Amino acid sequence: MIDTAPLFLGLFAGFAGYRQAQIERALLVLNEHAQTLEVALQRAERAEELARLNQENARLYAETRRQLEALEQLAIERDRHLETIRQLATPLIPIADNMLVLPLIGALDCDSAERLRNDAIRRVAATSARVLIIDMTGVAEVTDSAIPVIIGFFTALALLGTQAIVTGIRPLLAQQLVAHNPAFSLPRVAATLAQGVALAQGLRRSP
Repeated sequence: MIDTAPLFLGLFAGFAGYRQAQIERALLVLNEHAQTLEVALQRAERAEELARLNQENARLYAETRRQLEALEQLAIERDRHLETIRQLATPLIPIADNMLVLPLIGALDCDSAERLRNDAIRRVAATSARVLIIDMTGVAEVTDSAIPVIIGFFTALALLGTQAIVTGIRPLLAQQLVAHNPAFSLPRVAATLAQGVALAQGLRRSP
């Protein structure tokens, strides 16, 4: 009798080895597919994240643009309010054709005097006023640093062809002006605003 056991064992071993090789190849293919799928998923996630970031950037851009427009509007409003405040701080009052009154109140330092000078000169030039009455009755104090500015203000008015009349000037301010520049002579002066108006009317009638 022929012993077939070794033959069957050999065939079985060969078949088992063949199946093992097929399984390993299948696992390798599955692993490659899994890696490919993972890469695809990562790309999809990156694309989704990129789309989300783009949407967020668009939203932030629109919000920033809205805030900039709001700031620009606020700046326009601020400038308008500042102009109103400047006009109130330098209240040039027309009392007749080509005649203005500038009433001053409070203390004058260098900064406030410069603002007053610049605003008044600009508005006098714009109105072509022939006479400007500067009423200093309400001026409580003038710092030494403001004196050159006031003198320059009178000089600028003369260069513009505007007659300046100063009313209500206090003795201390007169002394400060002379002490700063002994050669300086005040423009026309009057003790009160009413007298200054009468003097201005006389100047208007003169050729």
